[in-house]
Amino acid sequence: MALMIEKYQSRKILNEGAKKYWMMINTNKIWCYYWDSKNAQKFALAQQVLIVNEFDMFYRAGAMMLNSFLGISAYETIHSIFKLDKQRKINRFVYMIIVAFGATLCWLLTKDAIRNHRELQVNEKLVKLGPKYIQGGAEYYEKLSERNKALRILLGKKGKRLFTPNGNESSLFRQKRLPISHQIDYFNSKLQDTQIL
Repeated sequence: MALMIEKYQSRKILNEGAKKYWMMINTNKIWCYYWDSKNAQKFALAQQVLIVNEFDMFYRAGAMMLNSFLGISAYETIHSIFKLDKQRKINRFVYMIIVAFGATLCWLLTKDAIRNHRELQVNEKLVKLGPKYIQGGAEYYEKLSERNKALRILLGKKGKRLFTPNGNESSLFRQKRLPISHQIDYFNSKLQDTQIL
């Protein structure tokens, strides 16, 4: 089954033209280049271990309970202010949609804020591990930025929509993770601080 999928995928790539095929090969080369540095490998591994070992589930559960409470409170407030019992079904439906949309938006923003906060905490712990991890963090994020810049060029219009010119992920409303350029600046400043000492 896996062989059939692989044959189908390679046939599809060849049918789409040589340009996209070479784009895929270049992307794979960029991905391999991403892991050249030993310090970057140590940093990436330590980062994933710290993320797994932290109490991330408690933060998420707390945020979910808070958002549920806010959603229910918003619905009850709207229900009592607009007296939804006495209104038509369509009005009640519209109010419920508004509350559901607001609760979902609140959940997404809270989720992103928690993820960004946790990423900052993990980075601070990694800085305490020593200069090799700081250098690895700088290299890791620089290579990630280079990869995103290359993907921006290789993917054309879609790449310009996904990535900014400096290698950050572009988003219209949400900030799913900390900007890569900020991470690079953070680790470079910590690296300079260790070199001064």
